[in-house]
Formats: sequence, structure tokens, C-alpha cells
Amino acid sequence: MKYKKDFIDAFKNGNVDSFNQVFKDFVDPLYQYCYFRLSSKEDAEDLVEEIFTKIYKNMSNFDDLKSSLKTWIYSIARNTLIDFLRTRKDQNLELSDIIEDDKCDINSEANIIMNAESLKLAFKYLSDFEQQLIEMRFISDLSYIEISDITGKNSGALRVSMSRTLNKLKQVFTDMGISESNI
Repeated sequence: MKYKKDFIDAFKNGNVDSFNQVFKDFVDPLYQYCYFRLSSKEDAEDLVEEIFTKIYKNMSNFDDLKSSLKTWIYSIARNTLIDFLRTRKDQNLELSDIIEDDKCDINSEANIIMNAESLKLAFKYLSDFEQQLIEMRFISDLSYIEISDITGKNSGALRVSMSRTLNKLKQVFTDMGISESNI
């Protein structure tokens, strides 16, 4: 999402229409980002609400010379998620009920659930940073430059970290007896 200068200026000045547009553009991606990490619909919804509250309260603090709006929003989301996980007592990840539509293909849904469960089990073998890196790159579809802006790490170093993390995940899957063709 690329916003024009006049939109950014209106956003920074607290324009409600600009905020509403940002909300529409980011509510689903932020929900997916939070849900993937939390596996709780209610927690993800609460966290997205908290993220947008922070965005709204800090609209005037956004500096488009330092980062893109997307990077700024994901920095807020990442920090809010980290704070939530630090304060959360029960960090056990449970697979939620994904099947909501009676008309869905049960075999397809079963494969999705098994893959999600396998990924969550494999994630336990990754560091918090490695998990965040995978989430930002593949779940939130952020570029290495955007991840660099969010984390403060060099984009080249992030690429190396990603390569190592993916190799680590492959090894974890192999150790779990899961072939790449099943993921």
C-alpha cells in the first residue's frame, strides 16, 4: 500500500478519514499476523484493537522521513505482540478450530490443519527472533527492507538469518518425519 504525500499529511494531522482508510487496509493483515502467533481468535482481535488504539493515539508522531507507514504500523504491531507475549502466563499454543463452513472440502481443511499444527510444533525449536522473521516475511509479506526498518537489523544480515532459519526448519521437519512435499 503506497500512500500519497497529501494522504500522509492528513494522517499525521489526525484526519479520521485517513485513519479509517489505514484501518481498512491493515485490519486483516494485522489480524493474520497476530492470530498466527497467538492461535486465539479472541486474543488476536484484542491485540489488533490495542494496535489500532496505539496507531490512532500516535498518528501525529509518524515521521514519513524515517519509515513508510506500513513499516511504522508493523513496528507498533510487533512491539505490542512482544509485550503481550511477555505478560501472558499461558504461552501454550493450541490449534484453534479452523473449520467454520460446512461446505468446505474436508480433506483440504484436514491438510491445512495438519500443516499448521506441524509448523507450530516446529516453531518451538526456533528462537523468538527466528519466529518473528518467518512471520514478518511469509505471514505479513514484508520485504527485507521493511523488516530491517522494523527490527533495526541490516537487510543483508536478515537474508542470511532467513536462510539459516529455513534450513533449521527443514531439519526440524526432517527430524519430525515430515517430508517437504507434505508441507
